[in-house]
Amino acid sequence: MGIVAHCLAGSWLRAAAAALVILFVPLSTPAAAQIVRGRVVDAESGAAVALARVAVIGSGQRALRTTTAADGRFSVRLSRGGPFRVQVVRAGYAEAGRSSTVGPNDTVDVDVRVAAVAHRLEPVTVTARPRRLRVVGVFDQISEFPYARVNAVAQRRGVGVRGWFPTPSFCYHLSGNAERTGSVITLTVQARATGEACDAGSGSLFYNVVVRSLPPGDYIFRVLHTFQDDAAQPALVLDTTLAVR
Repeated sequence: MGIVAHCLAGSWLRAAAAALVILFVPLSTPAAAQIVRGRVVDAESGAAVALARVAVIGSGQRALRTTTAADGRFSVRLSRGGPFRVQVVRAGYAEAGRSSTVGPNDTVDVDVRVAAVAHRLEPVTVTARPRRLRVVGVFDQISEFPYARVNAVAQRRGVGVRGWFPTPSFCYHLSGNAERTGSVITLTVQARATGEACDAGSGSLFYNVVVRSLPPGDYIFRVLHTFQDDAAQPALVLDTTLAVR
């Protein structure tokens, strides 16, 4: 009987010791999340500004980039707390920004108001019917390093164009066409939805194309971004003068 009692007591002590070990196992602490979120709106009307490019720059951190949704909202997660700046760029609006500070494991709301600016267009004298030009190159290219802006370079009998087209998701395709009316060349890049189911978020579509069949001369070269079946006017993203030789 004494042996049985001794064994039971020993088992109880071992179980108690194991329970103490379990109680003192440190729990893992979840990583801190510093969220910067906000909304981009028109300074005059208060309407949401969709597809604006947003860069959130934290102290000692790489810039985080995103695009506003249809309701003008955006959200990014910083790797640590501290001061930061939100910079907003959208075709048709003046560049705007706001600075603030986010604490560890904190969420900060930063709304940015952007003022509409008029695009200066050179006067156009129509001397001929619009003539369709050849557009060759690559559309729908996805990259982690977007072009900072749309740019165009004159080539022999053509113009090379590189650009970034922000869309509500990656389920879009791009296509383009160009026309020449006198000395004015207009390249229209159009985004059309694929109809596929996409995860929430924004997309960045790229194009690297050449507008061909141009006789030598000086041209006003313009690039428009537009969405298929969208009542909004196309956004003028480039308006420059080029000399084609």
